[in-house]
Amino acid sequence: MRAALLLRGVNVGKGNALPMADLRALLEELGCTDVRTYLQSGNAVLSSRRGEAALEKAVGAALAKYMGRPIDLTFRTGAELNAVVDANPFVEVDDPTKLVVTFLSEPPPEALVAPLVKG
Repeated sequence: MRAALLLRGVNVGKGNALPMADLRALLEELGCTDVRTYLQSGNAVLSSRRGEAALEKAVGAALAKYMGRPIDLTFRTGAELNAVVDANPFVEVDDPTKLVVTFLSEPPPEALVAPLVKG
């Protein structure tokens, strides 16, 4: 599996530091290969022989141990990320560096989504 690892709540605010060298080392200790990180974002791209659920559990446990608290995380494949880009409803925006995408670990309840879809 080749995927992007997206972490929430690291390298923002006090007491949430996760050096990218440490993140790379942690992922490599779990058997991940071709690990790349981006700036101090807390995001990484990696390859693993584990399935997504097993990898999420292992990475979550290792990060919780390192950080001293649970860290929300999710994985997205290249195809999933490309689908997000392709579905961008704001292609006409003047400054695309100001667009933000939020990934959820699970789909939200329909009752919360319905008012947003109605507009």
